[in-house]
Amino acid sequence: MFAYPYGEYSPELKAVVKTLSYCGIAQQSGAVGALSDFLAVPRFPMAKGYSDLRRFATSVNSRPLPVTAVTTSAVATGAYRAIDSLQMILGKADYRTQQLACYRATGTPLLTRRIAANPLTLSIKVGGEQSAGRHKINCTAPANRSAGVYYWYSYQWLVKRTDDSWYPE
Repeated sequence: MFAYPYGEYSPELKAVVKTLSYCGIAQQSGAVGALSDFLAVPRFPMAKGYSDLRRFATSVNSRPLPVTAVTTSAVATGAYRAIDSLQMILGKADYRTQQLACYRATGTPLLTRRIAANPLTLSIKVGGEQSAGRHKINCTAPANRSAGVYYWYSYQWLVKRTDDSWYPE
């Protein structure tokens, strides 16, 4: 296993982890399941701000949203690329498809449109200003038959600085 520094990874770093036949441990929230990306295994933070028992119960009772494919549409912003939209294909599970919603890490809802029913395909408009650094979206849907249980998926990406670096020297 390889724990990404600060849970952050780039496509290039994921490729290195893959060539070493490691699993990569990331820092986006989400449940782990058969369809999880084992080069970016999600985990829930349980530190300051996320450490109360109610949050813990939500985390341990979450289930993986069955995302089978993800594609992104990038937009050039200065010298770096940001994500404009994300398309997800989802498998079947016991979640309420009509209540599936996606949010920025700040909690701001994102425009989420259903573009196909079978398989369920969603388009999520990310857009907006994306500063250099780590970004993520969370998508959740309540379970049909289990009160207080949510299906959860997070997508993380990094945006480079305008000088094409990741962090200041």
